[in-house]
Amino acid sequence: MATLRNNFNGGSNGTEITTGNSGGVSGDAVQHIVGAPTFSNTQAHSGTLSCATVASDFSGVGFELAGATFWVRFYAYLTQHVAGSLLRLWDNVDASGAYQGGIETKANGFLDLVCGGATVNVAGAAVTLNQWVRVEAMFSTTNGASAQLYNSSDSGTVSASASTASDLGGTCRTQEILRPSDVTVVQYFDDFAVSTDGPLGPAVDPAPRPTLVAATAVHRASRW
Repeated sequence: MATLRNNFNGGSNGTEITTGNSGGVSGDAVQHIVGAPTFSNTQAHSGTLSCATVASDFSGVGFELAGATFWVRFYAYLTQHVAGSLLRLWDNVDASGAYQGGIETKANGFLDLVCGGATVNVAGAAVTLNQWVRVEAMFSTTNGASAQLYNSSDSGTVSASASTASDLGGTCRTQEILRPSDVTVVQYFDDFAVSTDGPLGPAVDPAPRPTLVAATAVHRASRW
């Protein structure tokens, strides 16, 4: 059982993300790179930096956590709706082997959950552009798959959801988040995590409600 997390805060603005420079303060180093994503301070969810995908290049990052059942969480800041992949799963390392499923985005802004040959609309709401949203998903070789979109990024209120009984075709060994191939603008990702332990939830806890403390006798006396 394991959990891998990366918040991209340990990099330098404008520097290309690599497997060698993505660990440390950022968390667990990413294990797979496609294209030339960079650390960026243009948008950031929980800190000062995020992963920016290149406008003219198919790009993204991935973890390689082997699991028959696993959970994924990522935050996305999308500036354009197109048809393409946000999350892709593979049964071999380096995003190779057989494609297992993932999360697709559509030109109308809605998401699709893909697993075991099934494609299910994540119904309820489209992704809101130009703000951070959170996407969580579970995939399994025995328990199908599910996905949730949170347009209020760290809320517990689900904006859209989907599930399918179709199972992964085998153990997944690469989970990659990436810019859809048809996008012509920069997109951003942050607080990426993959776990075989259980659901991940928000990376930033909602602000706690203030606790009201009754005035003590000493305090009352000082005011009287």
